[in-house]
Amino acid sequence: MRTIQEIKDSMTSAFMANAEAAKLWGFAVGDEWNNVMGRVSVENVLFYIVAVCCHVVEGLMDAHKREVDDMLSARSPHGLRWYREKALAFMKDKELPGDSDEYDTGGMSEAEIAERRVVKYAAVEEDAQTGILILKVAGENGGARCRLQEEEATMLRSYMNEVKDAGVLINIINRDADIFGCEVDVYYNANLDGEQIRKDVEDRIRSYVANLPFNGEYHDMGLVNELQGVAGVKVVDLKNSLSGTDKDTLTSIMGLAYPVSGYFKVEDVNINMKPYGKYL
Repeated sequence: MRTIQEIKDSMTSAFMANAEAAKLWGFAVGDEWNNVMGRVSVENVLFYIVAVCCHVVEGLMDAHKREVDDMLSARSPHGLRWYREKALAFMKDKELPGDSDEYDTGGMSEAEIAERRVVKYAAVEEDAQTGILILKVAGENGGARCRLQEEEATMLRSYMNEVKDAGVLINIINRDADIFGCEVDVYYNANLDGEQIRKDVEDRIRSYVANLPFNGEYHDMGLVNELQGVAGVKVVDLKNSLSGTDKDTLTSIMGLAYPVSGYFKVEDVNINMKPYGKYL
């Protein structure tokens, strides 16, 4: 909400820019209000009174908006995006005040708030068969996605049970990353350093998989297109790609895959470098 001074300044700026007002009051268009009107002038007092009235009205409108928002929030069932936002708003080692579903962050710095918000990634979907909400979450360690600590996950479950709508069942998935592996034949420009190209290809594979949207899909075509952009690479032939929740469950990816945990971790990458050329 604007302050009284901000409201008054907006009015006086418009007044001083008005050519008709300048002609009637005898000042130059664009002149400063305080250079023309005295502090106890009738005009200054009137503008202040109007600014106070506007400030009161804006305050009443803001209060009314909050009241309506609270009523709608209390009566309306929430959507999947709301549950995702609530998971991201979770704060470790902090209680919700009273019956509110929002934390009191008064007196907390931005750094303190960010440190307590341990859920850095979240995605929500609904099981079509059971209607149960599936909430996938992950934290972050050194810029890489990771599972939440068990203590943090327990707090999150308690928090979500407190803020959720009555009757809604939530299954929180907090797991280590799904494993990804692949084998690829790379035909490269034989005039260039093959080992450097191999390194660049492996770096691109790891970067592509690590930066997939949280709970987004992986697809083989996307990886191939990404590798085609590596300098020196002529042709990419993806022989096989694998995924699983652990090494015992690794299976071939048939075009695309969705991580159970919401994200992948690249493990085994086998790159077969082959010089490109008709006579090689």
